[in-house]
Amino acid sequence: MNTGPQTHRRAVITLALAAMLATGCSAQAADPPASPTATDAPAVEGVTAEAEFQTDAPTGTFVEADGAVWLFTRKGVTRVDSKTNEATDIPLLDADGNEASGDYGPFGAVGFGSLWVSDFPNDEIRRYAMTGGRPTQIIPSPNSTTMLVLGDDLWVAHHLDGTVTRLDPTSGEVIATVAVGKARKGGPEGLAELDGKVWVSVENEGYVAGIDPATDAVIGTIDALPPATPCGDIGTMGTRLYSAACPREHALAVVDTASMSPVGSLSFDGVVLAPAAIGDGLWLCVARPASGPWTEGEVTRLDPETLEVGATKTVTGGAPVAIFSAGGSVWVAVEEGEADTAWLLRLPKTDF
Repeated sequence: MNTGPQTHRRAVITLALAAMLATGCSAQAADPPASPTATDAPAVEGVTAEAEFQTDAPTGTFVEADGAVWLFTRKGVTRVDSKTNEATDIPLLDADGNEASGDYGPFGAVGFGSLWVSDFPNDEIRRYAMTGGRPTQIIPSPNSTTMLVLGDDLWVAHHLDGTVTRLDPTSGEVIATVAVGKARKGGPEGLAELDGKVWVSVENEGYVAGIDPATDAVIGTIDALPPATPCGDIGTMGTRLYSAACPREHALAVVDTASMSPVGSLSFDGVVLAPAAIGDGLWLCVARPASGPWTEGEVTRLDPETLEVGATKTVTGGAPVAIFSAGGSVWVAVEEGEADTAWLLRLPKTDF
């Protein structure tokens, strides 16, 4: 029986160096030469890429930090300088110097002058120097998935324990353990920060739970409306949370943190991934076939208030698995079936 996370692609903003980088807050980058690419790069309908980068698959957490975009993959992390478009593949090895591997992930974070990887099957979190290589610290962390750097601490979701822990990044010690659900499969996974609170999607409870870092206590839970069950990526905009549902449901759950109430549940023609605020709208990825491996899909705009579906841009050459605003551009990660490579596209924000 599969007791692991329902999704293994993360595209979330991670708080780095004690300050959340707001979506699209960087100035528009200059137009430097793009990294060399092959001619078969995927494309987004109606959009000419500013730059294209080929990397390993599967892709995972997408982070903006330290003047760069970081895309975690199964083998390591690809760093793209937001000003120069210089791309660097950084290997993240295990303690023995071998290529790290796992059934799930890759869940990553950037903060405190380090790179972090949450390894679900091996029950550990590994800390690396910014240049990668072997881990500088290994922290026991049962069934850990998504991480969130917030203030001076590292928050971690534990998928089978029904908890979220708060870690001291220097010592690796657990500062607090917060119960957000029952200890069973399908537990906490997606993490996000909104208005100074930590929010986590809990599939087996069917709700999103909020944690106050000032007290390390749950401030409340918000049930999702069917058919969506919160269990994946969480996007934020205004006072609302937009949580991707489990792959089998093809849906997005929307809740409001001000009123602590559900807002709506939207269905799509495929697996919903990576909701993210871009400009005045919310964009998300839809990947097909739902049973996987994903080979096609589109990126879709959603009005964050009315929840009306707007522009849809078809992706050719693969399935979109992440969309994100950083460095004055929109970034889309694309995978194709079971191929061992993926693409990262940098696109003009004006086209979104």
